[in-house]
Amino acid sequence: MGSRLSDTRIACVCIPNFPMQLSKRDLPADFKMPIALVDRNDSRSSVISVDRLAAKQGVYSGMSYATAIVLCPELHAVCPHAEQINQVHQRLVRHLNTFSPAVEPVPEIPGAYYLDVRGMHHLEPDLHAWGERMQTILYEREQLRSSIVFGFTRFGVRAAAYSTDSIIIFESTSSELQTVMSIPLAKLNLSARPLKELEKLGVHTVGDLRRLPEWEIRSRFTEELFDLVRKAKSDDATVYGVDPPRPYRVQTDLEYVESDVDRIVEIIQKICRPVLGEMKKYSEGVSRFDLRLTRDLGGTCRKRIKTAEPTLDEPTLLDLLRLQLHAINLDDGITALAINIIPATLPSSQLSLYQDFAKSENNLLAANRALARVRAEFGPDRVLQAHCQASHVPEESFEWKLFDQLRKPSPAQQQTARLIRRILDRPNRISTPQRAKLLRVFGPYTISGFWWRNRKVHQNEYFIEASNGCTQWIFYDSVRRQWYERGLVQ
Repeated sequence: MGSRLSDTRIACVCIPNFPMQLSKRDLPADFKMPIALVDRNDSRSSVISVDRLAAKQGVYSGMSYATAIVLCPELHAVCPHAEQINQVHQRLVRHLNTFSPAVEPVPEIPGAYYLDVRGMHHLEPDLHAWGERMQTILYEREQLRSSIVFGFTRFGVRAAAYSTDSIIIFESTSSELQTVMSIPLAKLNLSARPLKELEKLGVHTVGDLRRLPEWEIRSRFTEELFDLVRKAKSDDATVYGVDPPRPYRVQTDLEYVESDVDRIVEIIQKICRPVLGEMKKYSEGVSRFDLRLTRDLGGTCRKRIKTAEPTLDEPTLLDLLRLQLHAINLDDGITALAINIIPATLPSSQLSLYQDFAKSENNLLAANRALARVRAEFGPDRVLQAHCQASHVPEESFEWKLFDQLRKPSPAQQQTARLIRRILDRPNRISTPQRAKLLRVFGPYTISGFWWRNRKVHQNEYFIEASNGCTQWIFYDSVRRQWYERGLVQ
């Protein structure tokens, strides 16, 4: 029997160790090195957070990176990018707004959000199932694990969510208070220095902290700790929701039927320029165009154009629009157009007056702009990336997935040089190999199985080194009784 929402007033969704999860998301699935987040990209950086492997080696937050690398030579340092965190934060707010009318970020904890759930029991009678759907959405769309706590006070749900990795439902204010009082202070994202001082006084839990006089906390400890005690004693459950970025809309009716791409681009530039000036005031850039064209003979054409990153650079935006318009048949002409401009916060590099990009960052940005041009001209499903799959059949050992953007390479563990197998889209039929022309033959390596399918598989794989220095990858299909070339080895 699911718990009801009729008495619950507030919920907190928390992404545990938010920057660390984002950093691990971009690493290969088989990455096994210890990881530490640092505050900047140089040798004088300090450790912000560590994973379990790094903690076992004696690395902890607050330690200098120079000291950490001595303790753990294999330590992999990652500096979180503020613009990436901000972009994911905006997407998380949009995801959570589909579950609650009011979503408020927790200012002290990156990746934590308050949700107003009052009155939601009319739509969602089962609280636990509602929370599981929320977790599923966040994991499927952002690959982020989350904890969710439903309760009655801002501090109660926040403290519980930051100290768990599951779904917690408080049935009453007393059960919430009892649980929160036993939470260790070490799980509340406090600075290391006040924690050590409190441990000397025998203060280890939230309950221990609440019993200390407020005047003593304010005189002996930081303002951060005093603010925490005040919030722990408050029963406030208000959620101050933030609105997701709303699109800017521009539209115009043309005086005559237009089919020339350059003239259409000039019209779009003219009507969009005031909007770009307005967005600049709020440090916003264009992340997406939703274009709608009204044809002269009836009907509409809709296209979506995404930029490599939020930008206000007119030549880049007009270039993407021009490429998209060239891909549309405009022989009939258009009589009206409308554009929804989806905003996003500009990256810090574009907000800075003194831009000092590294050469690699310039190359990365240029590459992502090139990918955006390819998508605009040929469609969003034309840029793909191969992902490995668990299969012993070579042609089924990978699949193609949509590729979003290029990122900085992450150093992997030191490895010896490996051979690269280049697989053909479809195997080519070949004649029987003649051993007189072969230098060396490796094989056979038998692949057999899939008896449950309509056509079973039984193949003998060979790698043959020819006299011209090329290593050919071939196989003999025992079912079809035919030799095939699968690819090359380099």
